[in-house]
Order: sequence, then structure tokens, then C-alpha cells
Amino acid sequence: MQRTLLTLTAAVMLSAALAQAASAAMTLVRSNSPTKNLAIRGAVCAVAYTDASIAKAAPPELPQIAKEQGVSGSAVLEIRLSPSGTLAARKIAISSGNAWLDREALASAAQSKYVPETQDCNAVGGTYLLTVDFNS
Repeated sequence: MQRTLLTLTAAVMLSAALAQAASAAMTLVRSNSPTKNLAIRGAVCAVAYTDASIAKAAPPELPQIAKEQGVSGSAVLEIRLSPSGTLAARKIAISSGNAWLDREALASAAQSKYVPETQDCNAVGGTYLLTVDFNS
């Protein structure tokens, strides 16, 4: 099953000094699961169910060649996270239509750090869709 994890947006949002770089904005999809305190093997779990998230996003940068050509677009990646939150696999699910943007989207996903989903207080792996939006 695939779930939408978040959206990384490459856009100039910091300052004139960072005009050549892009920053990442994240939109998370949260479940409506109830929050409960559960005792698991003597330990208390404050939040039994959480969605996977990005702990530290590696902001995608609009490649220089794409800037020069005025190229923009969005790439949708399929990523698989292990129960520890490690990126186990990544691939292009929907291409941006530009190889440079697709490569940067894959690189950004690989450099980001993730927090796994939890179910019944246990970390679980899963497959998610990650959208990387490049605005030139």
C-alpha cells in the first residue's frame, strides 16, 4: 500500500544570498488514528500511532542547467522506509519530464532523514509517495 508522505518544494524562499539554492517545505498527511497511552512490555507508549515523517529534509536545489533553460516541474518518488526509518529504496513513480530534475529529486530523497510510522507503539516500514516540486 502506498501513502503520501509529504511534499518537498524547491523554491527560492530564504534570502537574496540564497537565491541560487532552494528550500524545502513539507506537507504531511496525518492519520485520524486515536492517541492512547499503552503499556508495552512494562514501558508506556505516549503515542501509539504516528505517520512517517521527515526528520531532516535535504533541500532540493534546482540544477543550474534547468535554471538556464527555465525548466520547472514536479517529480513524484516512491520511497520505501525500513522500520528504523532508513531509506531502503527510491525510484521515480512519475517523472518531472526532465532528467536533471528527476536526478536532483532522487538525490534529495537519499540525503534526507526519516522517522518511521508507528502502529500499536511499534515502528513499521512502509512505502510512500514523496513529491518534489521545482519552481524556477
